[in-house]
Amino acid sequence: MNYPHKFWEKYFKYYDCLMQLIPYQLLLKKMATLIRNDRELKLLDLGAGTGNIQYFLKGPIEVTSFDNSKEALERLQHKFPNQETIQGSIVEPLPFQDQSFDAIFSNNVLYTLPKEILPTVVGEMKRVLKPGGRIIVSNLTHGFSPLKIYREHIKMHKKAHGSLSTLVHLLKMLWPTIRIFQLNRVIQKNGAAGDYHFFGKEEQRQIFSKSGFTNLIPTQHVYANQAALNVFQL
Repeated sequence: MNYPHKFWEKYFKYYDCLMQLIPYQLLLKKMATLIRNDRELKLLDLGAGTGNIQYFLKGPIEVTSFDNSKEALERLQHKFPNQETIQGSIVEPLPFQDQSFDAIFSNNVLYTLPKEILPTVVGEMKRVLKPGGRIIVSNLTHGFSPLKIYREHIKMHKKAHGSLSTLVHLLKMLWPTIRIFQLNRVIQKNGAAGDYHFFGKEEQRQIFSKSGFTNLIPTQHVYANQAALNVFQL
């Protein structure tokens, strides 16, 4: 279903409230450290959304942000001026030449696709990656519960800042949280979430291994144990 421009403007405005969640911050920090930054490299942020990984990147990294949402990319460019952004669908052939990138970053993107097209999408990622390049990828897993992420955030915030500060913080987050849940329900009600494929605990590793990638680290369960993280090398 197509949604009006104003809908996605609101969605991505409230989506960025995720940046306040400690489990989300820790996930992006961890993924950023797994991108080799000991030399200049070209990074494809596949399904970039509003580009939050860029808050955590270090070193001489040239980022190309690719996403299907015009509204997300507009917000990304507002946060990161002069950033190269390309609008397009991940389920179509990627608009890049073979072996264009040293690394690919992808967070919570592949699980939104039907299972049957994942090998084709992974094949396109393989095509645009240079030999020896790596993919840093995380996706939500079976049993995903946003409430567990929020509970983990509250626990960690309380430990770091105390009960009173956490209460004030939660009151500030209350409205953005309500709005993002409301907007997600609109999408789910209209069937846009019908093709979502939450990964089995080792399914992500198996899909990439079948496409010829080497798994560099054991599967890590991140984002308050709601997602699986892997690093693959070609």
